[in-house]
Amino acid sequence: MEEETLKFVPLKSVIDPGFWESLTKKKLDEWKLDDSEMPISWSYTPGKSFIRFDYDALDSSDQNSFATGTVRNFNTVEDFKKLDKKEYLAEALAKIKNCIENEEDFQWQKLFLPKMIIFSDLKKYHYTFWFCFPTLKLSKPLVIRSSRAANQLELEQFQSNQPNENFFLIVENERRPFREATKLINEGTIDPSKLIFCFEDHVQESTAPENAVGIMTRNLIFFIWARLKLFTFKICSVRSTFKQENGLFTKDFSTSRVYEISLSSDICEVNGSGWEPFKDKLAPKKIDLSASMDSRQLAGNAVDLNLKLMKWRLQPEIDLETIKEKKILLLGSGTLGCNVARALIGWGVRHITFVDNGKVSYSNPVRQSLFTFADSENKLPKAEAAALALSLISPNVTSNAVKLSIPMPGHHIDLETASQSVSELEKLITEHDVVYLLMDTRESRWLPTVIGKSQNKLVINAALGFDTFMVMRHGVAPVENKNSEDSSTSFQREIKPGARICHLGCYFCNDVVAPANSTADRTLDQQCTVSRPGLSMIAAAYAVELMVSVFQNRDGIRAKAGVRPDDHEESCLGTVPHQIRGFLGQMHTILPTTEAFEQCTACSTKIIQNYQEGGIEFLMNVFNSSAGFLEDLTGLTELHAAAAEIEIFGFSSDDE
Repeated sequence: MEEETLKFVPLKSVIDPGFWESLTKKKLDEWKLDDSEMPISWSYTPGKSFIRFDYDALDSSDQNSFATGTVRNFNTVEDFKKLDKKEYLAEALAKIKNCIENEEDFQWQKLFLPKMIIFSDLKKYHYTFWFCFPTLKLSKPLVIRSSRAANQLELEQFQSNQPNENFFLIVENERRPFREATKLINEGTIDPSKLIFCFEDHVQESTAPENAVGIMTRNLIFFIWARLKLFTFKICSVRSTFKQENGLFTKDFSTSRVYEISLSSDICEVNGSGWEPFKDKLAPKKIDLSASMDSRQLAGNAVDLNLKLMKWRLQPEIDLETIKEKKILLLGSGTLGCNVARALIGWGVRHITFVDNGKVSYSNPVRQSLFTFADSENKLPKAEAAALALSLISPNVTSNAVKLSIPMPGHHIDLETASQSVSELEKLITEHDVVYLLMDTRESRWLPTVIGKSQNKLVINAALGFDTFMVMRHGVAPVENKNSEDSSTSFQREIKPGARICHLGCYFCNDVVAPANSTADRTLDQQCTVSRPGLSMIAAAYAVELMVSVFQNRDGIRAKAGVRPDDHEESCLGTVPHQIRGFLGQMHTILPTTEAFEQCTACSTKIIQNYQEGGIEFLMNVFNSSAGFLEDLTGLTELHAAAAEIEIFGFSSDDE
C-alpha cells in the first residue's frame, strides 16, 4: 500500500486598495530614494487561502497582524528587473533557517517572513510587484502515519485562541505558548508523543485536497526537525469557520485535524520555494490605478508629486505643508495678479481669492495669462474670470472672486460706500494669511498697507515700470526684545554695517509726500500700464518666491533683512531679502533694505493708532482730503519746512 504524504496548499496574495495610497505616501514623504527593505505587516483569515495586505500594512505600530515581513520599493524599473530573484529567495530562506537553528529565544513569528518587491511609477500610478513567501522544504517526503479529527478536549483549547498567537502547543490537553517547545523537549520533561504543534491553518476543508495543510506549515516542520530533532511528531491544522447560533456568530473548529508525521532519518538536503506565480507562470503582477482614480485627485497628486520630489535630494528641509495651507489674497487681477496666481498654484497653494473692480478688455488676454478672447468679448469681471480660469487649470484649488473698489487717498467717496468697502477689505485681509498688492496705482495700495500692518499680515508688494520692477515685503511689528539692538523700534538708532533690520519699511516708507490722486490729468500712455511684456512674469515670480522663502525662515514673517546683500537672513531656499529691484535694461537686480520710517504715511505708529482708534472717521478724512492731511499728521509737513530752512540757510551762506 502506497504511503500517504502531507501536501501543501499555496497562499495567494490579496491587496487592500487603500494599501496603494499608503505606499505612495510612504515613498514620497518618508522613504524617498531609500530602496532598502522596510517592515510590512501581513494578516490572514483562517480557512481562507490568501494572505492579506491591508491599508495599514506599512504602519510599523500595527500589532494586529499575523506576521511581519519586508517590502522593498525600487527606484527604477531597471533595478526591479535586475534583482536576482533566485538569490533573493535563497537569502530569505537562509535567514529563516539560521533563526530556527541558532536563535536562542526563537519566536513563532519568525517562522513566516513574507517579502514583497515593487516598482512604483508614481507619475502614472502603475505598480509592478511580486510576493515572495519563503518556505523551507525537506528533501524527503513527509509521511502521514495517522490522521484524525481533533477531539473535544483539543477543540476546547482552540476556543481559547489568543490574539496574535497563530502557533501554539497542546501538552496533555493543556494549551501552552509556542516558545516553550524548545525547553520542554530539551529538558525532557515531556513525552514528545504527548505534544501537539498547532497552527491556525489557512486551508478550508471543503476546498483543500485530502491530507493537505497550508504551505507555511513547511517552516514549522523544519523547526521541529532541525531544532527539536524529532522525526515523529504530531501537528494540528486548526481550521475555523463561522456558524450562526441563536442569532450570534461563533467560530466552529470541528474540521480541525491532527496528523502524526514521520520523517526519514537520512534527510541531507534542504531547499525551498517562495515566489508567487501569476497565471501559472513565475512573473510579477502589474496594476494600473489611474483609470479608477478621480481626475481631480490625479491632478492634485501630480502637483504634490513634483513638489515632494524636491525633498528627495535638492531640499530635504523644505516645509511644503506650510506653503500649501496658506490662504492668499490677491488685490489686483491683472497682469501681475494672473502671473502670481499661476506661480502660487505651482507651489501647491490651494486657497486664492482675487479682488478687482474691472472687466476684461481686448488688450488684456495677451498680457494677462488667465484671460481669453472670449472673456474680453463677454466683458467678464476680471476677478470672476481669473478665479474660473484658475479652477479649470487646477480643480483642487479653491479660487474665489470679489468685485471691490478699494477706497484711496485723494479720491472722494461717500460715507456709505466707503464703510462697506473698508469693512469688506478688512474682513478679506483678516481671513487670509498673505496679501499681495498688485494694483495699477500707488494710492490704491495705501489702505491695504495700513490694514495689513494693523493685523500683522505678510504683505507682498509688486510694481512695474517700463523696464524696471520692484518686489518687497512689508515689515510687521517686531517682537520687543530689550536686549537686542536689532529688534529696537526706534527710528533714530544708528544702523551699523553688517546689521540686520527687524522693523522693515513698507511701500510708502521712502516717500516724503503723501499718496494722492495719480489718475487725474493723464495722457493715454500714462493711463495704461506700459511695460516690457516679460517684466510682469519676472516680477510675479520674484513675488511668489519671496513669500515662499519667508515661510521657510525660522522667524517667518518677522525675518530680518541685512543692510548689505550678504547679510540677509537665510532659509533652506536661500536669502530672504526685504526688496528686489530689477532693471531689465541692464539685466540686473539689487536687494536693498530700508527700515520703517517714523513719518511714513502708511505704516508709522501715528497712522496705525489713528486707524485703530478713529476707524472710518479717520479714513474718510484721508479719502476726501488733500495729501496735506496725512503729511500734517505724520510730521512730513514739518520735515519739508525744516528741509526748506536748510536750503535757504545754505543759499544765504553761499551768497555771502
